[in-house]
Amino acid sequence: MLRIARFDQIVNEAAKYRPSPEFRVQWSTERLLSSRKHVAGDPENTKGLPEDSLKTSEPEHCGSLTIRMPAGAVGHGGLYHSQSPEAYFTHCPGLNVVVPRGPRQAKGLLLAAVRSPDPTLVLEPKVLYRQAVEDVPVDDFELPIGKAEVLKEGTDVTLIGWGNQVNRLLQAAQLAEKQGISCEVLDLQSLVPWDEETVIASVEKTGRCVLAHEAPKTCGFGAELAATLQDKCFLKLEALGIAIGDLAGTCPESLRLGLAARGRCAKLKLI
Repeated sequence: MLRIARFDQIVNEAAKYRPSPEFRVQWSTERLLSSRKHVAGDPENTKGLPEDSLKTSEPEHCGSLTIRMPAGAVGHGGLYHSQSPEAYFTHCPGLNVVVPRGPRQAKGLLLAAVRSPDPTLVLEPKVLYRQAVEDVPVDDFELPIGKAEVLKEGTDVTLIGWGNQVNRLLQAAQLAEKQGISCEVLDLQSLVPWDEETVIASVEKTGRCVLAHEAPKTCGFGAELAATLQDKCFLKLEALGIAIGDLAGTCPESLRLGLAARGRCAKLKLI
């Protein structure tokens, strides 16, 4: 059983470790052998390696590794419990990253992650552990990794978020509709891979977009979405904004100060 004890073991080992039937390595005291490919050229060159320095086999494949991780603001203890580390992991090739917005999505994405051939991080919004209540199907079901969900259709502006931010955006959309603004709300659900097709189609339809996340704005995952939308929706994009919860200080802001739906509504009114 692979034990993940450090950040490095996730981004530098689990993300890269992909032995396959064509890439098996067995060690003997005399030489390093493989069925088809050599690790570093001629196996004769490996005789100087200490015994057992490299002993891997297909059963140790960690591609289907699933890591559950609490994340996001929790409503109190901002400096202790409000970090949103998704950008660290989305930057590392080889890892899938998903963020559920509620219990039903948590089950569907978790089952999909467990059955995925790739290592997957399931970032669970801490605030939902005690607040989120809904009916969850007892039967086995999966939500596809890499597919966004359109929760509400609209014509004036697209609101995009993940995790608990989606619930805030739905509230903001209700406030905006009272002022005559029609909002389309998307739950990204999967950050890596993310659903470019659905997002681009929505933004091209509305011409305006607000991206919301709890992590700091600087190098947050919203910047990746914004860059893609600027590139691929340039001719149809009227306005683009990023609404954040954390003001990037050394102590994260509290839920009360940073994540209110009214703040999201004010942001979309500006664009």
